Amino acid sequence: MFSIVIFIFNILIYALNIYQYMIIAYCLLSFIPIRTSNEFVYKIIYILHKTVRPAFELVQMIIPRRFLVIGMVDLSPILIFLGIYFIKIGLYYLVKIILI
Repeated sequence: MFSIVIFIFNILIYALNIYQYMIIAYCLLSFIPIRTSNEFVYKIIYILHKTVRPAFELVQMIIPRRFLVIGMVDLSPILIFLGIYFIKIGLYYLVKIILI
């Protein structure tokens, strides 16, 4: 029973790691002008946009956008990374509690 719960927590932690990489890719691609005439590139950007943008909008719904943008730099990814970090710490501690 406990091994299934630990397995699920590990999958969640790996999914959060993948989501962090997706946020990094989305942020890096936002600085690069990319032609969307290539269908493969367009699909990648579309998938990144559809998966990452809701987290940005959630942060911007809690904290107004005028406090998160400095010049052309958006600080929302930093807050998302902090949130993911705290969620991962919570999952690690839950795994420790289950193993005891």
